[in-house]
Amino acid sequence: MRFARRRGILCQGRGSAANSAVCFCLGITAVDPVKLNLLFERFLSEDRKEAPDIDVDFAHEEREHVIQYVYEKYGRDHAAMVCEQITYRGRSAVRDTARVLGFSVEQADRLATLSDRFSARATAEALRGNESDFDHDDGESAEAVIARAFSPSSAAASPTIEFSAAASPRMEFSASASHSIGGSSTEQRQIRAKGVAENRIRPAGPAENGLSWNDPHAKQTHNERRDPTTALRQTQSASGVIQQAGLDPGDKRVRVLADLVEGLHQLPRHRSIHVGGFVLTKEPLSTVVPIEPASMKDRTVIQWEKDDLDPVGLVKIDVLGLGMLTLIQKCILYIRQTRGVTIDLAQLDMNDQAVYDDLSTADTIGIFQVESRAQMNTLPRLKPRCFYDLVVEVAIIRPGPIQGDMVHPYLRRRAGVEEVTYPHPSLKPILERTLGVPLFQEQGMQVAIAAASFTPGEADTLRKAMGHKRSRERMAAICQKLIDGMKRNGISEDVALRIYNQINAFADYGFPESHAASFALLVYASAYLKHYYAPEFTAAILNAQPMGFYAPGTIIEDAKRHGVRVRPIDVRVSRWDHSLEKGRTSDSGDVRCPPFVRLGIRLINGLGPKAQEILETARAAGPFTSIEDFVGRTRFDRRALRHLALAGAFDGFLESEPDLQRRRTALWEILDAARGDAGPLAPRHVSDKSARSAAEHGGEAKSARSAAEHGGEAASAPKARPRTLLPSMSPGELTEADYRMTGVSLNGHPMLHLRSLMKPNGVVSAVELRQRSRDGDRVAVAGLVICRQRPGTAKGFVFLTLEDETGMVNVVVTPKRFEQQALLISTTPLLLVRGVLQIEQGVINVRANQFRGLQAELGAEYAKSHDFH
Repeated sequence: MRFARRRGILCQGRGSAANSAVCFCLGITAVDPVKLNLLFERFLSEDRKEAPDIDVDFAHEEREHVIQYVYEKYGRDHAAMVCEQITYRGRSAVRDTARVLGFSVEQADRLATLSDRFSARATAEALRGNESDFDHDDGESAEAVIARAFSPSSAAASPTIEFSAAASPRMEFSASASHSIGGSSTEQRQIRAKGVAENRIRPAGPAENGLSWNDPHAKQTHNERRDPTTALRQTQSASGVIQQAGLDPGDKRVRVLADLVEGLHQLPRHRSIHVGGFVLTKEPLSTVVPIEPASMKDRTVIQWEKDDLDPVGLVKIDVLGLGMLTLIQKCILYIRQTRGVTIDLAQLDMNDQAVYDDLSTADTIGIFQVESRAQMNTLPRLKPRCFYDLVVEVAIIRPGPIQGDMVHPYLRRRAGVEEVTYPHPSLKPILERTLGVPLFQEQGMQVAIAAASFTPGEADTLRKAMGHKRSRERMAAICQKLIDGMKRNGISEDVALRIYNQINAFADYGFPESHAASFALLVYASAYLKHYYAPEFTAAILNAQPMGFYAPGTIIEDAKRHGVRVRPIDVRVSRWDHSLEKGRTSDSGDVRCPPFVRLGIRLINGLGPKAQEILETARAAGPFTSIEDFVGRTRFDRRALRHLALAGAFDGFLESEPDLQRRRTALWEILDAARGDAGPLAPRHVSDKSARSAAEHGGEAKSARSAAEHGGEAASAPKARPRTLLPSMSPGELTEADYRMTGVSLNGHPMLHLRSLMKPNGVVSAVELRQRSRDGDRVAVAGLVICRQRPGTAKGFVFLTLEDETGMVNVVVTPKRFEQQALLISTTPLLLVRGVLQIEQGVINVRANQFRGLQAELGAEYAKSHDFH
């Protein structure tokens, strides 16, 4: 950590180490355990045989520097990372099995897309479908099928199956149900173009089309999550996934596929590197455990997993990467560069009520740990007003408190609806801060100490016994000891059992209070920076991608609603990363507007590190002065140039052209510049701009620099150029091109272009829903689906987040409704939802009754969504 701080790398310890005053004094953790009355024995106790666990987060983009420093300081003979055994899951199992059986790569990939993301067993069940539709007369074994697949004649006997658009599962179902994602790609382009030309949208079609969908794993717990899109099967479909994948159900290899996939369930597949575990030893590591070079450059790993370390006394320190630390580090740097203000996180006012106002209204897109749908629903109910409220907020939306039925009692007590009670008077000092409801692991330990006279070491043993690797024998013994101890202290058996059940419910998945406090610091810091320095925060979170719940398009839409001025990609002034351009200063010179955010070229699809290197090398010679100058100096291929033109990156060179015509003109000009002369009879046309003399080049560079400082507004007007005869793009086509090329549009959200068609159908915007609707109203909303979630603790309910041009709408889908329209809900980017409005303590949800897919050529299919993670 000393090395990281010397290098300016933001870092912070967390986890059980935050219970230690020594760690706090050494600067390893940032939480004062004495002030928060944290339990030291959660970190270290006399009865604990293994070494304490220390987790340290570093800014994720800089973590590799820290890892290499550890290797260099201690030597590779004494430092190595821990390995991790990767087991088979649904997609890996079906891919490897298909390859062994001799299926083509394309067939294996198709099966993998239809497979459960997490469970090989669930994939096998989906592959079996309705087994009565398969011919079982031939009893050939799996081994025989494999042998035949690899026999010399197998290739001729088993021709490759060709796939067509109709074989695609999504296309097949959508076509039959008239959904917006059906048909071949050519047909779709023609249909979409026709729809746009006629300026109308069409619903996706019938709700069910006579089909019913069921999910055999709907009641699965969080222990084995999965993407419900791939776990569903049609009840009226004969062969389910097999037919959707375009395979022949009569193929003998298909008939043994499911059995082989199920046999691989949770078996080891390969060895990988632990997310951050480092082992350090005084003696050479090779005398204890084998070391091997990792596939990742400059990494070495031991051949043991983390659970193998304690028995031999090896100490593990987790060197972890955290995207939020990268965001905060960048944001602080940008603030210093643009405003001359130095932010010291240790000196932030932790009682700033304006920051808590934002949190209480769930204005938390981009805020650490509290930007999820569940957290946003809880914040208006909890209404945090101090730091400890954030500690509770971080911990309460976790599987443990949810499964232990502790969330709603706590929120009701906080709202004054329910009386605060305690299971026993002796527990009041422990549970008073959380209103009588146990939320933290440390509270479970303290309850055992106070109610059953456990020693701190015994309490920690209780916590571990209730962990995810539970032993029935250990649990039975310690349970009896806990209850006997409570009886001896005068607690009746029924109360003792209730206390035990509460501890048992959340012991494994309840959050450590020390961990929650460490994370709460980052919650407040990120909320503070977003509130007071929104432009810098926006640039930082965009440059720290990928991270968090939301795609860049949603982040930018949210930033615009907060008054952040965002400028488009422009090769004259845009850097590779997103940047900040200084705002204008008032005439008196004492007021400066907040900076603008200039979108970076990194946002454009298809441009990678090599393009970045070429671009930065070319720009070192001076600003680009024309399209021809850019093409000549970068020598990008035509594909990259087309992507830049379609993203509007050359629009700044074409200011004499109408806005809607610039991109097509740019496409024409880059093709002309890239083509060169085609012989003496076809010399390329040289425009007035590109024929300027070298003496004028300095003036061009000066003009480009002026444009960089003033966002293009103060640049000298370009010379008049002949107007092109190319057709103009429509506003909707501009948005479609933006989303296709960058996933972001400054030319209007897709729903903005559809609003005039929505209003006559009674569809309201997100802001209208908040301002005009009442609880119980029947409403219709529509938007871009940016998030789909189906938590294991939600009993099959699905939660959607729709985004329109004014904000976001939360939608609740019952298990029955979801199963009826699963593929439509899970795959359609633009949805129209009709349902009943539910408003409770400021939290607004729409309980969905009907779904329709909306089809419009507006780029929605290119928008990224956070689905089932």
